[in-house]
Amino acid sequence: MTKFDKELIIQVEEAIKFLENITCGAPPPSIEYQEMRHKNIKEYVEKLIKKNDESKD
Repeated sequence: MTKFDKELIIQVEEAIKFLENITCGAPPPSIEYQEMRHKNIKEYVEKLIKKNDESKD
């Protein structure tokens, strides 16, 4: 694993932690919202991984 790969993984982990810890003053989100948020986080991480793979080429 290259230094770039390690740095990307660290950035992805930090981004996921940041997204998971975002709160607002509103009531707790619904299950549907939580599932949508999880899906969006997963898509974001997949895009980062794809971007990393493309930059290797």
